[in-house]
Order: sequence, then structure tokens, then C-alpha cells
Amino acid sequence: MATGSGLVSPPIVEINTMNAVTTKYLQPIMGDAVFQASPVFGEFMREGRRMESASIPFAVASTIDTSGGVYWGAQVLASNITDNVQAAEQQWRFYRQAIVVPETDLLLNLASNPASIQNLLRNKLMIAAGSFLNLLSKALWEDTSQSSSLRIDDLNAWLNTTNNNIAGIDRTQAANSFWVPNTAFNMSNNTTIPALHQAFWNYAGIMGYDYPQVMFLPPNNYATLEPLFTQNIRYVSNETDRRAVQTALRQHFMFKSMVVIQDPFIAGGNGGTLANTGWIINYNYIYPLFFSLLYFNFRPWQSPSFQFILVSYIRLGWNIICVSPKKAGQVITNMS
Repeated sequence: MATGSGLVSPPIVEINTMNAVTTKYLQPIMGDAVFQASPVFGEFMREGRRMESASIPFAVASTIDTSGGVYWGAQVLASNITDNVQAAEQQWRFYRQAIVVPETDLLLNLASNPASIQNLLRNKLMIAAGSFLNLLSKALWEDTSQSSSLRIDDLNAWLNTTNNNIAGIDRTQAANSFWVPNTAFNMSNNTTIPALHQAFWNYAGIMGYDYPQVMFLPPNNYATLEPLFTQNIRYVSNETDRRAVQTALRQHFMFKSMVVIQDPFIAGGNGGTLANTGWIINYNYIYPLFFSLLYFNFRPWQSPSFQFILVSYIRLGWNIICVSPKKAGQVITNMS
């Protein structure tokens, strides 16, 4: 049985008549009830750089040249030739998000209301954009739902894995110890300010003044860490008499040189194994690279053979480059 406009009683009294003659006014909005924001994705992408190349090759200083030393007078000096550079090379990884619309849906929308076709396409594009951002946000943390041979070299692969082959250099070989990241600092399920200081200086103590810029944390670990700082808020003069005592930080706070940022995608990384894991990051050594010719590219609509549908894609070619895993950051495990 036809239901017409699908109205409800109450408030409608003549429900059958009203269903037959009433037109609903669709609200020009679409609520977002599923997508999650990724503060880390927004922060990390700002450090990205675009380039055009068939791959991502770069040189790595792998050993120290020890041929230097003291001398005196007319001493004959050694002129040994040393080979201190290792070649590294990464490949572009390509991500896509499909936008598919049946042709009959477009025509039926056009027949009922010419403006409806814009509403249909607008909603499709917004869903695609949100879904693509969700996909890319998960990609930073070893998204195991994607093929391991096709996904990017993510933060976990660079900074929290010691036995993989990355950028063409095998970390299991003793000669390639320069390419192995720092040993993760174990917080032993008890996050404290003294332990954080130790984790920071274990890494930053070898960096001179080249300090890291940011720390990424899962939300529950951020929630544990923030009160450790708010209890140390101090007021001068008679401020506490003039305004309420501040018991929480209004925005992201800083620890040492780092802005501390929470992100819900971290805990789900690598099949959920990255829960309670923090990340100290130095952008001078690890950052995203984007393939200029596929930089959030929108492909023109196409109709596949033997199908009356219109298909387009949002596409991105990218990877995460790390020119020095030991200097790029420090992982902190088992945070509370």
C-alpha cells in the first residue's frame, strides 16, 4: 500500500488525505553522526611538502668519518677515502575514495526538482570527503585494514618497529643499526612528571638544541597527563580573589618544547596495539611528502562500460619520509 508523504499522526488528523497531497520541505543540512576529527592529522599535514618525482630517493649519513685528528709540523697526513653515505628510497603510496551515483537517481531527482540533483551530489561529495579524511587519519597509525605492501610508511613503522625493511634499508642487519629507532621508553602503567622528564631527556639529551615540537597521545592518556600540570598552576598577587581558580587547561598545553595533542585514532593503530602509547615528534626529521600530480586530485565523472552509474574519485599520492629515525622522535609505551 502506498504511503505517500509518510506523515505521522499525531499531529496530523486527516492522515490519508495529507499523505496524498502534502509535500515535505527537506532541511538543507546533513548531520555528521559518524566521522571523527583527527587533531594529529591536521597538525601533521601542515608540515607536509609537495614534490614531483617517480619515487622518493634520499641520502643518509650512515657512519662518522674518523680520518680526522691532530697533527704537527710537516707530518705526513693520512688521506684515507671513506664511504659514509647510504642510499635510501621510498615509493609513493596512493589512496582513493570513490564517489558513485546511479544515473537513474540523478534523473529522478532532476524530474522531481531541478535543485534536488545538487542536494544529492553535495551530500555524496561531503560523505566522500569525510570518509577520505577518516581513511587518511587511520593511515598515520598503521591501518591494518589496508594492504601492508601498498600502505604508507607510517609513524609506527618508522619509530616503533626495529625489524622491518623501510626505505630500502634492512633494520635486522647489524651494519644498519643507524637506521633503527630509539628504544621505546616504558612508563610501566604509571605516568608521572619525573618519568616524563626522563623519557624526554633520554631522547632530547642527544639532540643539542634541536628539541621536538609536538607530543601525540591517545585521549585517555592525555586525560591522565593534564591534571598533573593543572595542580601546579600558580597565581601571583591577589588574582585568586579577583577570578575563579583555574582547574583545567583551556587549550592544548605544553610539556618542555612540545605542544601536547590528543587523538582518538592512535589507540586503534596496528590492530589496537598502540593504546596507551605516546609519541614525541621532531618535524625536522619526519614529515609527510605529497605527490604533486595527485594532491587531493578530483577525477572527472566517468561511466563504466555496461553500467549506468557515474563514478569519480578523490585521490592522493603521498608517504611519510623520515631522514633519521633516531632523531625523529621517541615512543613512550604503557602510559596510564
